[in-house]
Amino acid sequence: ALIISFNAGWQLTLLMLALLPFLIIGNVIRTKTRIGTTTAKEATSCETQAGQIVSESVRGVRTVASFSIQEKVLKLYDDLLKDAYTSAFGNGACSGASYGYSQFIMFGMYTASFYYAGFLIREGVYTAEGVMKVFFVLLMSAFSIGQALALNAEVARGQKAIPRIFDIIDRPSECDPTSPD
Repeated sequence: ALIISFNAGWQLTLLMLALLPFLIIGNVIRTKTRIGTTTAKEATSCETQAGQIVSESVRGVRTVASFSIQEKVLKLYDDLLKDAYTSAFGNGACSGASYGYSQFIMFGMYTASFYYAGFLIREGVYTAEGVMKVFFVLLMSAFSIGQALALNAEVARGQKAIPRIFDIIDRPSECDPTSPD
């Protein structure tokens, strides 16, 4: 990618290379937040428990009413949902901030690059074709690098699972498929 972009135009390539680390960091952050965090699993657990409380209280509505524990059941339900709400709110805020940062960096890079490219075209240093070559080669490279860096942990987990998968495949079956029993 660098050879192609430096060959098409070194001035714009240098500007974009200076801005590329910010774009890569933005893509890493955005991809990691897209994958999800453990707080989403915790929120699901809280929601499951809250659903169980509602289900049991509706099934045993006479018992709940006879012991006058409606307020207690409602408070327990609210407390479980507050935990889920708090974690979902934090997750949403983090996800929104990372998405906003990545979009800000991406469009800031577009703006700076196209402004400088327009200046270079006006001065006769570049053609529009050269600008597009530099721009898209480096941009696609940055997106690919950012996503690859963010998914490294997933690849490592997959590589650890490969031997176990082949062990399961290679293990002889306890059931004999040719047996009439």
